[in-house]
Amino acid sequence: MKTVLLAGAGLCIAGTAYAAEPLVKACAKDGQFIIGFSQANNAEPYRQHVNDELTAAAKDVPGFTLQIADGAGNVNTQTSQVDNFITQKVDILLISPFEAAPLTPAVKRAMDAGIPVIELDRKTVGDPGKDYTAFI
Repeated sequence: MKTVLLAGAGLCIAGTAYAAEPLVKACAKDGQFIIGFSQANNAEPYRQHVNDELTAAAKDVPGFTLQIADGAGNVNTQTSQVDNFITQKVDILLISPFEAAPLTPAVKRAMDAGIPVIELDRKTVGDPGKDYTAFI
């Protein structure tokens, strides 16, 4: 089941990235599109596989840069990572939250900064389209 879900998520993200290729220059000032991804815990094989699939998909799209940060199973680490991505003004934030409630304020800060937030595998507290952009 995990393989099917991962394949679906990977295809969705890869398809979105491919479809967005002509929009890269329109989306970013310098023609680059920076994706920040705060992963819950790279020590889990499933999550490392997700990282590998996303990295491969991003490499297929010119102008896309994927920055993956390992939350290491720690909400404070992930919160700091999200704040760092906000400071960097990434074009989109992907997050697989280690825990929902503690990471909800960080996701809100990203949304308030105008950064779309896509939650993968796990959700924070709130509703898609309002408190975060989408859930995959």
